[in-house]
Amino acid sequence: IQNVVNVLNSISKGCPIVFVVDELDRCLPNNAIKTLERLHHILGKVNNAVTVISVCRKQLNESIKKMFGDKIDANEYLKKFIDFNPNFHNTWIHLIRFFEKIHLFLSKFS
Repeated sequence: IQNVVNVLNSISKGCPIVFVVDELDRCLPNNAIKTLERLHHILGKVNNAVTVISVCRKQLNESIKKMFGDKIDANEYLKKFIDFNPNFHNTWIHLIRFFEKIHLFLSKFS
C-alpha cells in the first residue's frame, strides 16, 4: 500500500489527482464497504487529491446495515469517508452549493 501512496504522491506534486468512483451502490454490500475502507486508507494519505463518489445514498446505507446490523447509524458511519453530500434531487440550489464547495475545495490545490 505504501508503494501506491508514494507513487500517487509523486504524481500529485505536478497536478491534483481526482478519483471518481461510480456505481458503488450496485456492488455487493461487502464489496462496497471494503472499497470505501480501502479508498479511505490509501487515498487519505495522498496529498493534493480528491475522491468523488457518485452513489445512491439510500442503497449504500442499506449495504452498511446489511454488513453491521440495523442498529448502526449508516450516515454517521459514512462521515468517515464523505466530507460533504450534495443532494441533486430537489432544486438547482443544491447544484449551485455543490459547485461552490467543489470550487472552495479545489482552490486549496492552486
